[in-house]
Amino acid sequence: MLTEIVRGDQGVGIESTDEIVFSKMKTLQLEDLQSLTSFCLGSCTFKFPSLEQLTVHKCPKLRIFTAGVSSTPKLHGVLAGWYNVRKRHWEGNLNATIEQLYMKCVAFEWIDEVQLSNFPMLKEKWHAQFPFENLKYLRKLVVDDCVVFSNAVSSNILKYLFLSKMKNELVVERCDSVEELFDLEGLNADEGDVGLLNYLNELRLIDLPRLRHVWNNDPQGILSFKNLSCCKFRIVAA
Repeated sequence: MLTEIVRGDQGVGIESTDEIVFSKMKTLQLEDLQSLTSFCLGSCTFKFPSLEQLTVHKCPKLRIFTAGVSSTPKLHGVLAGWYNVRKRHWEGNLNATIEQLYMKCVAFEWIDEVQLSNFPMLKEKWHAQFPFENLKYLRKLVVDDCVVFSNAVSSNILKYLFLSKMKNELVVERCDSVEELFDLEGLNADEGDVGLLNYLNELRLIDLPRLRHVWNNDPQGILSFKNLSCCKFRIVAA
């Protein structure tokens, strides 16, 4: 539930004109914080004269570092990604770098659980230009509260969904417009789109009053449910 590291609102001893110095901090790691939006949303000045390494991992809502001024003279990059494959990113300053990581959805890499209603930006791009390869490590996906979707899982993401052999779960709930679960438009078994959802273990469908079909085209071997062991339904009829 953490949204910021240093609380930035007024009335808690921090004024907008304050200067806060972390004089000896050399390393800062922000990891697996799905609600974090900023280090501080207040407008005070932060100085990190010794900071040499900043790591951001699995913080998909982090869109700025601070709302005010921040100084990091020894920092020349932000590390993002899994431990042994981390990449260094830098756009000239810290705020610009964090903003680019957010816009490119870099922080979604290696995330293993996503509830769509928690991520408005992801929800807006669910059937559009989102880098879905960043979601290839998902083990649980909840598509919920989507009032305008006619299908729950687009063809864009099907190629990357549930590739792990570990337990995987798909939940679709409270989507009043969903008529089919999977959009197969553009997928072709002859082009290697075979065995998608092969490792899906659990499927839950809850409160989908317009649901009529599992898929909108003949799957022709594209979809496979070889490991599906549990299906739960609670569907309100239209």
